Order: sequence, then structure tokens, then C-alpha cells
Amino acid sequence: MKKTIVIATVLSLIISCRKDDEDQSLQFNGAWKNYKDVIYDGKTGTVSTSEDIACGELLEFTSTTNVRTTEYSSDSNDGNCKKRSVWEGNYSFNESTRIIIIDDEEYSVKNISSTEMQLQFDYYDINNDGVLEKYVVYYKKQ
Repeated sequence: MKKTIVIATVLSLIISCRKDDEDQSLQFNGAWKNYKDVIYDGKTGTVSTSEDIACGELLEFTSTTNVRTTEYSSDSNDGNCKKRSVWEGNYSFNESTRIIIIDDEEYSVKNISSTEMQLQFDYYDINNDGVLEKYVVYYKKQ
């Protein structure tokens, strides 16, 4: 009887861990539109610059490893967003470090929910204080 309880407990833990891993990767699935870029001072954490994005990029995570990036730019004639380029490739996510790698570029996942995602990477030292600024790209789920 004790062996049966132990085996059942171990199996339920294995199944729940697998489900947690699947749930994490599923959070990325879908389309995410870039709506804001913010550069934070690397030393103080204060906002150096912030820009609302009308025409940016659309990240589409189509499976647990595939991603499509579509970049848009504003048309100089009418101001409408026009597709500029499309790239397809792979991504990987390390849940323990919260690092996502897209096209060999490494980003820290600052936040991800069912509606919003924030990806951060080190930027160059804008103010020459010897500390790299933090660039955060904000996305909304489409």
C-alpha cells in the first residue's frame, strides 16, 4: 500500500512538472505587437528615453520553438504602417534564468502575462558613466 502511494505521488509530480513546462512555453504562443520602447539608465534605473511605437514589429510565436518577426515602418506618403521585412527562425527559453534567445540575440524576459510581455537587453552606454543602459521593448498580445 505504501509503495502504491509513493508511486502515485511521484507520477503526479512528474505529470504536474511537465504541465508547468508546457504552460510556460504556451505563454509565448501567439502574436505580440511592439507598442513602446524605453531606455533606462543603467546606474539609476530612471527612464532616459521613452517612445510610443505606432509601427514597430510583430513577434509571432508559432510553436514551442518557432518565431516569425514582421517589421513595419511608417509610410512617408500617408503615414500608414507598411510591412518592411519578415524573418522566420527559432527561439529558446530558459525558465530558470528567464532568458529568451531569438535569432542568436539574448533577451531577459522582465514580464510575461496573458496580455503583455517585456523583453530587456543591455544597450550601449549613452551617458558615458561606464554602465550599460537597459533597453526594454514592450509588447501587447494581439
